[in-house]
Amino acid sequence: MRRTRATASAGTETTRPAARIPIALKDNIQTTRMTTTGGALAFEGYVPPYEATLVKNLRDAGAIIIAKTGMTELAKTGWRAPTPMVTGYNSVTGFGNESLRPRRDPRDGRH
Repeated sequence: MRRTRATASAGTETTRPAARIPIALKDNIQTTRMTTTGGALAFEGYVPPYEATLVKNLRDAGAIIIAKTGMTELAKTGWRAPTPMVTGYNSVTGFGNESLRPRRDPRDGRH
């Protein structure tokens, strides 16, 4: 009987739905423990005063938030006027790292 109780209490962490699952969030989801830039230089270094409900639910389920993924500035995509934005470019970190199709960072100033 003792062994069963000890095993049951030790297994509580693993019984949560997302126990110890590493999660990377898109950079426009508010987190209080990491910066949230939305890919914009205006928000570089910004740490929100509150967390998104999604983040709270993930943490409560046992997930581990390990990183933020890069995104095009403020989720703007496409080549539409008045200000076309290159897809996959982040003004804080540059282009996403695609080892099979590397691109030049336009901030370098080289043509």
